[in-house]
Amino acid sequence: MTESEMPLDAPRPSLSRGAFWGLVCLVILTTFVPYLYGLSLADGRQYLWMGYNFDDVCVYLSWMRQGAEGSLRTYNLFTTDPQNGLVANPLFLVLGLVSKVTSLPLITVFQGARVLFAVTLFLAVKKLIETRISNPKTLWTSLLFIAFSSGIGWLPPFSNLVGFDSPIDRWQPEAITYLSLYLNPLFLASMTLQVLILHHLLESVGSSERSSALKAGGWGFLLALIHGYDIISLGVVWALYLIYQFRTNSKESTAATLKNTLVAGAITLPPALFMYLQLKSNSVFRQRVEVQTLTGSPLWILLGYGLTLGLALYAISRNRKHQASSETQASFAPFLTLWMIGNTLAAYLPFPFQRKMLQGTHLPIAILAALGICSLLEAKPKPTYRIGLVLTTLLLSISNLAFLYRDCTNNAAGLVQTGQHRPYLLRGEVEALDWIKQNVPKTEAVQPLPWIKALQKPDGKMGTTISDMTLACYLPSVTGHKVYCGHFGETPDYAAKIFDLMSIQVPYITEQTKRELLAKMHVKYFVFSQKQIVTEETEPLIAAFRGSLPLPNFLKKVYGNNDADVYEVQ
Repeated sequence: MTESEMPLDAPRPSLSRGAFWGLVCLVILTTFVPYLYGLSLADGRQYLWMGYNFDDVCVYLSWMRQGAEGSLRTYNLFTTDPQNGLVANPLFLVLGLVSKVTSLPLITVFQGARVLFAVTLFLAVKKLIETRISNPKTLWTSLLFIAFSSGIGWLPPFSNLVGFDSPIDRWQPEAITYLSLYLNPLFLASMTLQVLILHHLLESVGSSERSSALKAGGWGFLLALIHGYDIISLGVVWALYLIYQFRTNSKESTAATLKNTLVAGAITLPPALFMYLQLKSNSVFRQRVEVQTLTGSPLWILLGYGLTLGLALYAISRNRKHQASSETQASFAPFLTLWMIGNTLAAYLPFPFQRKMLQGTHLPIAILAALGICSLLEAKPKPTYRIGLVLTTLLLSISNLAFLYRDCTNNAAGLVQTGQHRPYLLRGEVEALDWIKQNVPKTEAVQPLPWIKALQKPDGKMGTTISDMTLACYLPSVTGHKVYCGHFGETPDYAAKIFDLMSIQVPYITEQTKRELLAKMHVKYFVFSQKQIVTEETEPLIAAFRGSLPLPNFLKKVYGNNDADVYEVQ
């Protein structure tokens, strides 16, 4: 019998509580390194505890803000377009209420949730593995590889690649477990649910009992409301496994499995359809879903999993050879293989949000890789086994370390990976946000003006472009006010609206044109915070807001400090 086979009556593998919790704590502590380093560099500024995917975290915080204010519906605060909102995401509604009850800042609750769901993910994965793998060493190695392994995006040939045409371990957090642990409680909560659903579906295979199917359906119900994309990828994975079961099991076992699948699906389907119908009826949110996040070349996926995938493929090959002569119970490895394949195939289905469905793919790859390395090292002496495992883990984790290092250097440079946001707010910006919270009605839209700079065009002429959108992206989560433009995906026609905001600032656009723009913006207040960060080329572009030219007649300054001013539209 192989390590990947375990009869139902076999003793469960033992893994000490100390080892398990030591690993969990170690992983979580390492994820705080860039945050703590960023905090140490604050120097009088307010560190925001956000780095990679800054703009998306602002969206989650805006949902939490609405939950904290008691709203059972979620509105897109990054546009002033008419909308009727969606039923609140249960996860962020609860997190918002926690913030309200405890009086903790939203970002503190967000980071706390990241820790909490890191724990739930490890517990769920441990439960999935330990009931199906008989060797304690393999169980431990699986957890170790899930926690730390990644791809080869750190290698020099890829270090200068920018954007999505590069290995996914350089830029796609949901595709790598460690990066999800570092960044996002939404990914961790939904991955926990993915694992629990699959665990209970596997329990239901061939069973006449419905309890496991009901549990799978219950978790599916919640997943459909929290992160509905994953229902699609899970559907592909389980469909492949049903085909495998049909080919290898008896008709009675297959029929029982199909019945359990239908039970779980019947529970999961209503909330999934409900969310779909909501999106179809709400143009603002539908446009957000339709923003294309397409999966790139399979090459970038292969390189993004690198040696981890290589070890997984070795385990698959070895398991197939063994099964050719095995009469024991079907192994866990075929399911892991189909999980890996199904999740990857789902990322190429004809949906605009393709690459988001790679979430969770790393889990079966890491478990298979653990089976592979344990097979390679099983005949080695104990010291050699341990050294080999440590060195392999370190090699597999280099890409994650490079990711953390890059975020640390970004903190030192006062940037995040978007290039348009800062990990810090100036003290005056914080004070201006406090003034807005206390003095501006929630019904009024407040638009921070982007920082702008001069740009030389290819034809040699000078133009204008944005250099910073931090305050426009961050304001909704702090004050609960809408903005006209703040997020590339949440704001419909983002590029055109950016141009509108730059037109409001620059002096060479006529006041009549500016008034026409104001009429469609539905903005009552503007915030200007590019008071200190200015160059000789930029100065003429923002002269009116720095006092070098008269202020437009339609604006009245109602608040100001050294770093930021607030203007009311007359």
